[in-house]
Amino acid sequence: RRLETTIRQRLELELDQKRAELEQESAQRIVAEQAMNRAQRLDAVGQLTGGIAHDFNNLLMGVSGNLELLHRHVVSDPKALKYVTRATLSTEKGIRLTGQLLAFSRTQRLNVSAVNLADTVTAAFELVGNALGPDINIDMQTPNYGLFVSTDPLQLEMAILNLALNARDAMPDGGWFTVKCSPTQPSVTPPTVSIHVS
Repeated sequence: RRLETTIRQRLELELDQKRAELEQESAQRIVAEQAMNRAQRLDAVGQLTGGIAHDFNNLLMGVSGNLELLHRHVVSDPKALKYVTRATLSTEKGIRLTGQLLAFSRTQRLNVSAVNLADTVTAAFELVGNALGPDINIDMQTPNYGLFVSTDPLQLEMAILNLALNARDAMPDGGWFTVKCSPTQPSVTPPTVSIHVS
C-alpha cells in the first residue's frame, strides 16, 4: 500500500507539472497571437497611411510648383504677394506633414544628417501643441541654437509626438509635458545629447 501511495503521489505530481506546463504554453501562445494581430493591424495602417501620404505629397508638389511660378508674376503686387507667400508656407507645412506620415508608415528611408536640434524641437513643439489640447501645459525648452546632432529630424519629431500622445492618455485630468535637451559631459566619446521627456 505504501508503494502504491508513493507511485500515485508521483504520478499526480507529474500530471500537475504537465498541466502547468501546458497552461503556460497556452498562455504564451495567446500572447504571441495577440502580438502578431497587433503587428498585422499596425502594418495595415502603415501601408494605408503611406499610400495616402504619397498621393497627397504628389498633389502638394504640384501646388508648390505652381505657387513658385505665380510668385514670379506678383512680385510687383504687395497684396497678391502676401497671399501667395501665405499659401506657400501652408503648402510647405503640408509637405512636412506628409513626410511625417511617411516616416510613421515606415515607407520612407531614414534621412540621417547633421541637424540643428533647436529647429527640430521647435517643429516638434508645433505638433505636440496641436495633439495635447488645452488641459496639458507644455514646457519644451529649446536647446542651444548651435547644438547640432546626427539624426533623422522627422523620426525624432515623431518620437517626441508619440511620447506626447502617451502622456495625454496618462493625464486625462491635465498636467505637464516637459522636454529638455542637454549635451553629455565633454569627456564622453562619442559626444551625445540627452533628450529628457517627462
